[in-house]
Amino acid sequence: MNLNELKQKFQSIFNLKYTDFIIKQIEEVKQSNFLVDFSKYTSNTVTEPKKIVQDFLKEEKINDQMLGSFEGDFRLSLSYLLELDNLDERRTLDAKLFNEIFQHNLDFKEK
Repeated sequence: MNLNELKQKFQSIFNLKYTDFIIKQIEEVKQSNFLVDFSKYTSNTVTEPKKIVQDFLKEEKINDQMLGSFEGDFRLSLSYLLELDNLDERRTLDAKLFNEIFQHNLDFKEK
């Protein structure tokens, strides 16, 4: 499997898993009876994509490796490249979660 095929395969898996993760986080926020702390969810949105990437590489039996120039001019790890490649989708989903937290806290203060 070449890099483009790997990225496409990962993108579909990432979209499914990260969307499911965000939906669960939003449900948790909606069920909260208190003000919601953004920092908990910010932390979760940073660690979950890394976990999804590592699980994918493990399932595919691929070692994380450095990709790029042999001279060391520009090198990225495969895991970072996969995570970065899905950044736009991740930002869109993260925004839904953070908007939900903001609205929840606003509604909570109005009670």
